[in-house]
Amino acid sequence: MKKKDFKIELIAKKQNMEKEIKKDFNLNENFFNSLKKNFLQDKFTSISCKIVQNSTRQHIEKVVMFFELVLDTLEFIDTNTKTDIMLLISEALSNAVYHGNLKMPKEFRKEKSILEFEKHIAKTNPQLFDKIVKIESRISPEEFYFKISDSGDGFDYTKALEIESPPHPMEEYGRGIFIIKNSADEVSFEDRGKTLTITKHIGG
Repeated sequence: MKKKDFKIELIAKKQNMEKEIKKDFNLNENFFNSLKKNFLQDKFTSISCKIVQNSTRQHIEKVVMFFELVLDTLEFIDTNTKTDIMLLISEALSNAVYHGNLKMPKEFRKEKSILEFEKHIAKTNPQLFDKIVKIESRISPEEFYFKISDSGDGFDYTKALEIESPPHPMEEYGRGIFIIKNSADEVSFEDRGKTLTITKHIGG
C-alpha cells in the first residue's frame, strides 16, 4: 500500500428506504468535493464506513475531516454529541498511529513535538509510515460505534484501563485511554491491545 492510498467504503440509509446506498472513495485532490457532491448531500438516518489508511498525519487529518463532515449532515447529532465523538476519534487515531504503529517513545512525548517526532521517523525508519490503520464505524440515532485496529506490537491495556484519575498532561502512558474511557459508554480491547472498540449511546 502506497502512502497516498486512502480508502473509504461508505454505506448509508435513508428513512423508509429498503436498499442501502454504497459508495467507495480514494484519496485524491477532489476527495472532499466528491464526498459532499456525490454522497453527503442526502439526509441519511445512518452511515457506516470502513477506512484503510497509512500512518501519516495527512491521513489522520483526512479521517478527522471526514467524520466532521459526516456528523454535520446527521440531524440527530447535536453539538455536544459531535464534540464528544470527535474527541473519541482523535484520541483513538492518535493512539493507533503514534503509539501503536510509529512507536513514539516517552522522551518525544515529554520533550519534543509530534512534528519533530515525524521528522525523526522520516530520517530513521520511514517504512513505519506505511503501517496500516483500519477503521470500522457506524453512526445511527441509537449509537456511535467505532472500531480501530493498528499494525503495532500491542501493549498491556489493562493497566491503562485501571487509571481512575487524569494522568499528567505530559505523561505518555494512559492519558488517551483515560479520556476515551470517560467519554464513551463502552470500551474494549482485543488482539493484545491492537484493536480498540468504542461505543457511545446517542438515543434516549
